[in-house]
Amino acid sequence: MARLDRMYQECLGEEREYVARLAQRFQQLLDGQDEHLIRQARAEIAAKVSELDGQG
Repeated sequence: MARLDRMYQECLGEEREYVARLAQRFQQLLDGQDEHLIRQARAEIAAKVSELDGQG
């Protein structure tokens, strides 16, 4: 979540909205407490955040 928060602060416009949606989705999974889904989403989100990080 910390990495998503940092990306949210650094991004603007559509990228910022995209990061906000990722964070919201991840928070929903955390609330659901399904460890398998959380691990899967963490890996997917980390890859997407890395892509965004590389674009800057």
